[in-house]
Amino acid sequence: PRLDKLKTEQLAAELESPSGSRRDMVHRFVVNQKLAEIAPLLVKIAANSRLAEARMQALCVLDGLGKLQPPQIGRGLSDIHPGVRRQAVRLCEHRFEHLDLSTKEQLAALVNDPNPTVRLQLAYTLGEWDSDRAARLLGKLIGRDRNNPFVMAAAFSSLDAENVSTALDGLLKYAFERISRNQWPATDGRIIGRLLAMLATLGQQSE
Repeated sequence: PRLDKLKTEQLAAELESPSGSRRDMVHRFVVNQKLAEIAPLLVKIAANSRLAEARMQALCVLDGLGKLQPPQIGRGLSDIHPGVRRQAVRLCEHRFEHLDLSTKEQLAALVNDPNPTVRLQLAYTLGEWDSDRAARLLGKLIGRDRNNPFVMAAAFSSLDAENVSTALDGLLKYAFERISRNQWPATDGRIIGRLLAMLATLGQQSE
């Protein structure tokens, strides 16, 4: 369809198309034309659409328009579909200072998300959050996903000289809790050694 001929309601309806290419065209058109008046309809799609892809894309279009708010992010973080949760995690980046406490709690809880792709995105996103809590969550994530090379690589890429020490604290706390329950095999101590080595290396680089 000629997107420039469609009314706002019709454009919103196109975002719920099962066709990914059609949704992408509408996405680009709405953002390029700065059609902010569509935002209330996007909020409804993000909350109520039967199509997970539409819920996810509505969040991304709201972000492109500068209209994404913490309530929509929070809803996305608790979405039933992991793809929506993953995008909601990504959309937290660069806006941590604007997130309310409830949304931050939702984000932190995803360290235990059952889907590894959500935890993978979380590992990347936590590297953008400049706080001790984010560093401790990274440590916990490293402990939880110590046998997942993809999450491990993402988590280690989010470490630097500023947060690695606090991340180690988070990892040790997680490990000690598991040891007390006999849920941490002795062979898994190698991940603690790896983080200690990284701490030493980063410390030398910062001198």
